[in-house]
Amino acid sequence: MPTEALTCPSCGANDSSRGDAQGLHSCVYCGVRYRITGGHPQTLGPAGAPKPMTRPQRRAAIATGAIGAATLVIGVALVAGTKPTPRQIDVRVDPVTLPAPATPPDLVPVSNPIVEATPVIVEAPEPEAPAVATFVMDHRRPSHASTFYAAGFVTNESPYTIERPKITAVMKDASGAEVATTFGFADDVIAAGGKQGVQVLVMEPPPFATIEFEIAAKKATYISAGIEGLTIKPGPIEPAKFGDGFRVAGMVMHGGTVPARFVHVRALAFDGAGKLLGVDHTYADAEVLQPNATARWDISTQPFGSKPVRWEFSVKAMKAE
Repeated sequence: MPTEALTCPSCGANDSSRGDAQGLHSCVYCGVRYRITGGHPQTLGPAGAPKPMTRPQRRAAIATGAIGAATLVIGVALVAGTKPTPRQIDVRVDPVTLPAPATPPDLVPVSNPIVEATPVIVEAPEPEAPAVATFVMDHRRPSHASTFYAAGFVTNESPYTIERPKITAVMKDASGAEVATTFGFADDVIAAGGKQGVQVLVMEPPPFATIEFEIAAKKATYISAGIEGLTIKPGPIEPAKFGDGFRVAGMVMHGGTVPARFVHVRALAFDGAGKLLGVDHTYADAEVLQPNATARWDISTQPFGSKPVRWEFSVKAMKAE
């Protein structure tokens, strides 16, 4: 049978409780007992100690009661065999208009020109000129038996300073065949365009018809600044007491400011035609020559084969560390 939801006179919720044999109802929400008399609810009091409901609680209770009443009506209808009539609900969805796609901007063609780089021509540095030197023999200075010295000048034809060029003496027979070689070195560096008197010892060569000289020169890797202020004063040149040589002694004066070590004295003898007859050398007595000091030196030469007419003397030294 159909059931009617009652309104609780206390909380106002739709009470779904059933009355007992005396017609008493107990609100399923707030627990107040009441009876319907003459169509009006009569409150008899709560079954327990009710608590006053707040306004939000009452609203929630009313909403819950309405849902419960609706559920109860549907349950009763199902029990009685009555099927609820389905309703067709038309849902209207307003059409949504999508914005039109944006018109793409006009494409501006981008040119990609080929830029031809100006070629940069890097000229390779000119190769350095090779070291070149020549040797001209002025005199065969005799020694023991067939041994002799090839005395002459090395001339540096390079555009830079060379150091201690090697002089190779090549001896050949009448047919031009090579029969022997020997070599020597210049004593020091030679500036560009400069020359240095040297002599190469040719020891006991086999018989030969001609002699030629080959020069191996190289650029100087280190050029000593030398010691400034050195001067030389030779004494009289006298014939040696024994043999055909000569003896000359002298002094080295140091007017510079840097101590000098290994003070080297060279003596070059020339004939009347200006040809180099030979080279002799020695070292001053002082191992280290201090500024404003002097040192003695003495040279005894071997025979030249000809009497020297002119002499040249030079001196050099290293910086004392």
